[in-house]
Amino acid sequence: MKRKSLPQWIGLLMLTAVICASGCKGGNIFGLRGAADDNAGDLILDGEELLRDAKFAEAVTKFNEAKVANPNSSDARYFHAKATLLAAGFSVTQLLRDVTSETQTVGANLPLYSPDASLSQAADEARKTLLYRAAIDIVDDLDPISKGQTSGSFDSTDVALDLAIATYIKGILLLRDTNNDLEIKVPPDFFFDISRIGSGDFGFGNLSGALFPSGATVAEKQANVDNFNRLIHDLAVGDSENPSIVDRVITNLLQAGLISDESSINVTELKDAVEELGNSATFYFINNGVAGNDGIGDNDNDGRTDEEHLNGIDDDNDGLIDEDTIFP
Repeated sequence: MKRKSLPQWIGLLMLTAVICASGCKGGNIFGLRGAADDNAGDLILDGEELLRDAKFAEAVTKFNEAKVANPNSSDARYFHAKATLLAAGFSVTQLLRDVTSETQTVGANLPLYSPDASLSQAADEARKTLLYRAAIDIVDDLDPISKGQTSGSFDSTDVALDLAIATYIKGILLLRDTNNDLEIKVPPDFFFDISRIGSGDFGFGNLSGALFPSGATVAEKQANVDNFNRLIHDLAVGDSENPSIVDRVITNLLQAGLISDESSINVTELKDAVEELGNSATFYFINNGVAGNDGIGDNDNDGRTDEEHLNGIDDDNDGLIDEDTIFP
């Protein structure tokens, strides 16, 4: 199994002709990777030329044309993912720091998810929307490679860590896009806090204020509760046809063979944080009174059932607020 010291898209985005730490196919990262379709191969060459010229948006268009010419080309998909992140304008170093070490800081808000105090609300939400959409596109590009549905120079182990990080970013920002319109904006989305409250737990705060804004009708409050349960289900539970975001991230990290202390980024720390976030999230399912809903039962595993009211108060004095709640 090949092992890489950095995710390939991290190295590529530095725009230097580096060689992967071990096992990267094809040598120079800007060389032609031998795409299965001649037309797609020519388009990929054109796209790489645009990348060298830092014409990232144009490169995205060119690699998309390559994907259309050969949807099963792993080269077209990989380079489209690379160009997408470059065009979005994010710092790879900052993203890596956000999804690893800062995720573990007790008392800190969840990175990538929480508002950026240095930006206005409009600017912060626009930036998160841009990253959210880029992560969605990257996951769409790399998932077929991960599943062995493509041919070309890249296989599942080449993209697994890249895909894990992109899936994590997509999942975190999905929690901000509560109405599923691919735009992070409050309102109409509602926003609740997520912060690290201990070495193994995350806390979800301000739920009552987020789900029950001033002037909301009973029907609107019920819809917010249902949407919140759906978000938590997609993040931490999933089903046989659609695994949870947590499960997908862990699967990709295992697939990459990089859950160890040997990686130059602490993927073990990332894996632990993802699992802990998913576990903590299930504490906050809300019993909405509908038979079979995810909120029924002892969600926080403290031996008590539905002991909290959704009111912003720690009713059961366990250090968590509004976990294991019932509504109405």
